[in-house]
Amino acid sequence: MRFTDAYDVLSSDEQATALLVSSASKVLGVENVWTTMEPSMGGEDFSFFMKEIPGVFFRLGIGDAEHIYPIHHNRFDINEEALLTGMKVFVQTVLDTMEGGMSSWKNSF
Repeated sequence: MRFTDAYDVLSSDEQATALLVSSASKVLGVENVWTTMEPSMGGEDFSFFMKEIPGVFFRLGIGDAEHIYPIHHNRFDINEEALLTGMKVFVQTVLDTMEGGMSSWKNSF
């Protein structure tokens, strides 16, 4: 038996994370932004992108009483309102970046 590495460790850039947390807090309220989660042995191909350009990986809560199945379940049905929420977080992050929120980070790639 031979083991090979398939994915690199997914590790978010500290400055990108700080910017996203700040931007998400403006949109969602600080009480709705979680900054820690349990480590996972799952694989994520986004790690290949972050080897080239610093970034941040985050999870957007999409569950509610009607949308109960997890993302890889065959009965998964996304709460489309969550997509709007995610878009608002992305737009706020872009606006904050344009205002100089990550000037040193922007020059790192």
